[in-house]
Amino acid sequence: MASFNKLFLIGWMRDLPISGYPNRYCFADRMTNTDDKRIRGMRIGIAILVVLVCCTLQSCKKEKSPYQTTSYVESQLFIVSSPDGGYIKEWYANEGQLLHKEDKILTLDGINSIKAPADAVVTERYYLKDEYVPPNFPIASLSLPSQMKILFYVPESHLDKIKLGKKVQILLNEKKYSGKISFISNQAEYTPDAVFSDKNRYKLVYKIKADLSHGLRDLLKIGQPVEVNYE
Repeated sequence: MASFNKLFLIGWMRDLPISGYPNRYCFADRMTNTDDKRIRGMRIGIAILVVLVCCTLQSCKKEKSPYQTTSYVESQLFIVSSPDGGYIKEWYANEGQLLHKEDKILTLDGINSIKAPADAVVTERYYLKDEYVPPNFPIASLSLPSQMKILFYVPESHLDKIKLGKKVQILLNEKKYSGKISFISNQAEYTPDAVFSDKNRYKLVYKIKADLSHGLRDLLKIGQPVEVNYE
């Protein structure tokens, strides 16, 4: 019992002031509590600030126009072939290489070199050096920048906005470029699981193509997605 009372007294005295000052342990506990409150306050303040910034950004963000959609860059392919065939003696152009008109592409055994018909990019080579190519078989394919277009689709309800020769706005890296509609499909397309009805007529879309300005062709790659506005 005496031992118990001694421990109780020591524990009670630990919380008493000493020489007019709080016990160091009590002072440390109070400081810890104060710091915790400050940290919680700072966290709440930061959270409120983040919410306010997000709300401001959302309110400033412009809504996407219903007449703006994603398009894709395409180009007509030119197939390189030979009516006589033969063994490939030498390749002068690699895949992805830019060629100018009359640049050599390859040489077949026994004939003159085959040259680029216009400025083009080598899309694919189908044979290796020293391989035999049958007559009229594709040897390589070229994409022609002069034939580069953007391809996009519009719903039936937007056809009144689409006219041959109409200029469209192409958005790339926050800059605007112009294009001109050169093709309008006369046949609607829709996904295989779509059932034709008034309820889902909006799923029917029409293929549209637009020519690109010369300067824009140098900035784009085949298959690259870009935004187009046809309003």
